[in-house]
Amino acid sequence: MTTYDALAEVGKSLRNLIWKYISVDSVLNVDLTSADIIHAHPASTDNGKLCIFLYRMEEDLYQNDLPWDDDGTSSSLGKPPITLNLYYMIAPRYDTSLVDHILKDHLLLGKVMQIFYDNPVLRSPDLQGSLADETLNVRLTSPTLDEINKIWAMPDTNRYMIAAYYEVSPLRLDSSCSMDVKRVATFTPQLDYKT
Repeated sequence: MTTYDALAEVGKSLRNLIWKYISVDSVLNVDLTSADIIHAHPASTDNGKLCIFLYRMEEDLYQNDLPWDDDGTSSSLGKPPITLNLYYMIAPRYDTSLVDHILKDHLLLGKVMQIFYDNPVLRSPDLQGSLADETLNVRLTSPTLDEINKIWAMPDTNRYMIAAYYEVSPLRLDSSCSMDVKRVATFTPQLDYKT
């Protein structure tokens, strides 16, 4: 059962997964700490060397016609969960004052892409909290040039940065709605035969 905080827990899970592998990498852990992995648009003024940015989410239309389900009581039905596909941009951004900042960006992004390629399905213990019993798929995507332009057309954004784009799905958020129903306990048909 996932609650509304599952949306935030997906971002935390991605961050923790990335840090789990970077922290043991002898090249990258020299430059990075867990605090350098942030949830922000890469053009923001927040300090960080790797940005995880949720830029779009959409309802999975193939899952939107699920029936109301027995919520464990005999007198009510629960509304089915909403199923979401989440789209993240992962962008490195070393300080541009460094002479080799572009190479460091490429190195960091290459590591992140390797991590997600090696871990395309997330389960517990990589998913925690209300996601502990869930399974999420992580898939590299290729947004259209128009979509990329919209992502980077945010205020105070004056340059593109190298980035990788991922779809994380399916995220199911349970509803808090239920409906009282009366169950049929017994039914005895009354048949009247005419002779």
